[in-house]
Amino acid sequence: MAKDNQQIATDDMQQTIYKELGYKSYPFPFTTPAYLEAYGTLVGLKPPTAKTARVLELGATYGGNIISQAVHNPEATFIGIELSQDQVEKGNKIISDAKLDNVSLLQGDILNFDESLGNFDYIIAHGFYSWISDEMKDKLLDIISHHLADNGIAYVSYNT
Repeated sequence: MAKDNQQIATDDMQQTIYKELGYKSYPFPFTTPAYLEAYGTLVGLKPPTAKTARVLELGATYGGNIISQAVHNPEATFIGIELSQDQVEKGNKIISDAKLDNVSLLQGDILNFDESLGNFDYIIAHGFYSWISDEMKDKLLDIISHHLADNGIAYVSYNT
């Protein structure tokens, strides 16, 4: 579906605001696959093994959360999706400089989620839900519904 001029202007404005304001991206311990696996096990679930998990983070900024996870879980695979091209470029430089091959950042709008990315053992949307439109919230839940592996765990937090 083609975007109209108003939507293109809105997208450009979002990119500009994000670039000018920036966003600090830090590791969030409660989102790590090991933590989620342990917690899931404690409440009676049989979650996938964290050490070899496929992890998707939506709203990944420049990857401060998943890059640190990738360092500590070299057998796992991490993909971050972020709207801001500037943030993605910054994160991919960090990934390249660190010579990590198990993490990647993709620029994209979740409304146009690439279905070919497949399923994930863990899906993270930390703080992201509180910043997005209702349409995007529905899409986020749709992505979780269709791309979370059997026994997988989704971590969705809402900042207030």
